[in-house]
Amino acid sequence: MTKWVQGRSGEGPEKHPQFSRPWKAGDAPFDPADIRQRILDERTALGRFIKPLAQKLVELPPDRQTESLETFGLIHGFLKEKDLSGLEFTREDILFLLADRVGDLMRRPVLELAFAHMVEKEVKAESDTETRIKDSALRRLKASAWSQFVANERNRPGLRDKILKEHPGEDIWVDDKQWVREFMGLVKENPIFAYGMIKMTAKLADDYDETNTPKASSDYMAHGLGGRVHFYCDPEHAFNVGVSVRFTGEAVKKALGVGEKLPALVKEASLMLVEDNAAHRLWAETLDDVKGLSRYAPQEGILADHPLTRENEGRGCYDSAERALEVIEGNIGCGGHKPDIVLSDIELLGEMKGTQLVREIHRRYPNAIILMLYTSNPERFRDDIQGLVEEGVISGSWNKKDFTPHKFVEAVNKQLQQRGGE
Repeated sequence: MTKWVQGRSGEGPEKHPQFSRPWKAGDAPFDPADIRQRILDERTALGRFIKPLAQKLVELPPDRQTESLETFGLIHGFLKEKDLSGLEFTREDILFLLADRVGDLMRRPVLELAFAHMVEKEVKAESDTETRIKDSALRRLKASAWSQFVANERNRPGLRDKILKEHPGEDIWVDDKQWVREFMGLVKENPIFAYGMIKMTAKLADDYDETNTPKASSDYMAHGLGGRVHFYCDPEHAFNVGVSVRFTGEAVKKALGVGEKLPALVKEASLMLVEDNAAHRLWAETLDDVKGLSRYAPQEGILADHPLTRENEGRGCYDSAERALEVIEGNIGCGGHKPDIVLSDIELLGEMKGTQLVREIHRRYPNAIILMLYTSNPERFRDDIQGLVEEGVISGSWNKKDFTPHKFVEAVNKQLQQRGGE
């Protein structure tokens, strides 16, 4: 397995004590401009690898240091043929990727591709079926490296189409809904290999996270949250590559028949899951075996046009807050009922965040059981979530890193029992 080193390469701690160890109480905040210069001077592990690309991005005018066809071309062209599986990250390198605008442009491509290349090297496939399963998983892992360029059509209309036109057939973007269907079809051909691959990938993801996240976490907690240094991303989110892997694993275990048996609901209830990432809702496959739980689907008059969207919504899964509210109102207008349980992510497609959605559902339907999921460092959403709990809007929440289907069913049953007389 690749070794991810913590120390600085080629420079003693006596020369640069501020980066030879994690931040400690009493230290001054680091200077992002100084770190950028040290990257450009090739005095860091990452700098010696990335300097030519960083120099080109730094030379762009500030208004062009953003996600565009130009910056995509520079970053993709530099990284395309490189093997990042052995790339070493130090504290200083990570701070550059998190707290520098140019570093932020490179952050997801570098960190996501480094992980994908590690998986590619470590997972061995011997048959045609195994190779197809591995290639499908890698296609999504590699595509996630470019999501900041191609995923947000609202902020960058047309950019995805331009990029895909110039780079046909490359692992730059996948339709998550279509990928889930295709991947789970492959899993059925060889669930034992798929299960082993997911287990190994999950272990690699945990090692990647646990080794690298702590290097800059104290800096973020001390200086990022306090506003003294602007962080474009927090360390936990930057290295949190394991959520999709773990949730995919839940579905693979179910296909293999080794998944955890979930308890029945104490009372029949319907679930609306609001989550825009199709891979992040794969865990919900395990809920098919929960007795008493039904999926909150649109009635005939308000079905979605796209067949994959109809399929997902038929299983109670929705991409946006706006669509979730539309379906609830439409169902009630057709003589139906509200969902008994709403589980929402915070970051969604559309204009409304999950925090706004759950407030609106609670306002309209105060008896609904509402729970929340979130990714990234919990500090980012701590105040919002704590306020929702204190106001009685939500009954609980989980960081996706700590979430399991069993925890969900236990929380729902607790609420159903408490509300038995309502």
